[in-house]
Amino acid sequence: DPRVFNSGSDPAFAAAADAGASTVRLLLAWRNVAPLGATKPGGFDPADPSDLQYRLAAWKRFDAQVKAAAANGLEPIVYIFNAPEWAEGSGSGPPGTRRPSPAEFGAFARAAATRYSGQFDHDNDSATPPLPRVRFWQAWNEPNRNYFLSPQGTPAKPIAPAWYRAMLAHFALNVRGVQTELGLTPKQVVIAGGLAPFGRKGHLAPFTFMEKLLCMSATRPARKVCNSRASFDVWSHHPYTCGGPTQQAFARKDASLGDMAEMRTLLRAAAARGRINATQRVGLWVTEISWDTKPPDPKGVPTALHARWVSEMLYRLWRLNVGFVTWFQLEDLPLATSSYQSGLYRVGGAKKLSHTAFRFPFVAFIAGSKVRIWGRMPPGAPAQTVVIERRRPGTGWRRVATTRSQSTGIFGRLITITRVGSLRARITQPGAAASVPFTLRRPNNPRICPFGS
Repeated sequence: DPRVFNSGSDPAFAAAADAGASTVRLLLAWRNVAPLGATKPGGFDPADPSDLQYRLAAWKRFDAQVKAAAANGLEPIVYIFNAPEWAEGSGSGPPGTRRPSPAEFGAFARAAATRYSGQFDHDNDSATPPLPRVRFWQAWNEPNRNYFLSPQGTPAKPIAPAWYRAMLAHFALNVRGVQTELGLTPKQVVIAGGLAPFGRKGHLAPFTFMEKLLCMSATRPARKVCNSRASFDVWSHHPYTCGGPTQQAFARKDASLGDMAEMRTLLRAAAARGRINATQRVGLWVTEISWDTKPPDPKGVPTALHARWVSEMLYRLWRLNVGFVTWFQLEDLPLATSSYQSGLYRVGGAKKLSHTAFRFPFVAFIAGSKVRIWGRMPPGAPAQTVVIERRRPGTGWRRVATTRSQSTGIFGRLITITRVGSLRARITQPGAAASVPFTLRRPNNPRICPFGS
């Protein structure tokens, strides 16, 4: 949520932690930190975060975000985009998007990775603690959209995938280079993609972009079609969905939540065929996802259904071995001035029901003659017994089963009960909250699109 995180406000980071987050995704706008002008300044070393031609005030504003995240027990993912004018090429796209120089992008990534290496003396004062370390680095945002990266080209003659591959090569080389130079452990993690889910005029569809970037065929099973390799450790996507967590996109090359299994298959095929230059087993993440709630958005998802979708979304992605999920956003914006009402908090800070669903997700589905339950403990809760309770029409909550959470917080099992009513999970420790009730009757799947569109 750049609107609240960009201020470095400690309450915003505390609210993220209270919602169950372990990580926050922070925007480092290259253009805001770099020198101004159409020409690169003489004598400027863009790989050195101490270079006096960098705008120190902008660095310090971002320092505040990283420090506030660390102070609240949150690990930052830093994503970088928006090129300065002097690092752009020709084109008619929005400022900051026009053929960003891969080499200059890499140099800035080195400066950022050095500044947030956990070893940087940012105040020239050995008595001042270094800035916290950032391990997770994401190259650009939604590079299949022309208002982030231009030109895109056309599906028949795409331009952006190859350009982005060159940007990734320099970005990864420099982020990993800082790790080698400074002996950082654990390893730096380079995140690629962060693709928008829908193709349209001026935007390449995500599967088209991904196939071209990874040099894989559009036919299935995908096969290698060229020798270029993309450099990253994690592939990420933004699978916004018109409907619930199992809904596929309506266009063949688009990718919503119901298409994540196909994306995983394509990613694994590319890795198996040597199309990815990674320093670890390639991961699949979701770095942006949400739906608006009704209220306040009259075209959003009703509150109770929204909470169900949040829990089920996390479960479905866990089943696919998606290692990480970022919710957009922390707090609603006012309905009168914005189309973003997807927060876990309302304007003013009141918690939505989906705040509980995100913090303590729980699902229950009929599986033959049994019921499959799954959940994830709130952060910081130790491995312990979890009580499963059921409420039938006209009755209160009654215990029907118990299970035990793993050290990761995950718990789940098959239980034998009458398959009616709603289930919830409850932690046995005093004062602990229960999960949002999850009805065994599957609701309708309304076609409600992101941000009430």
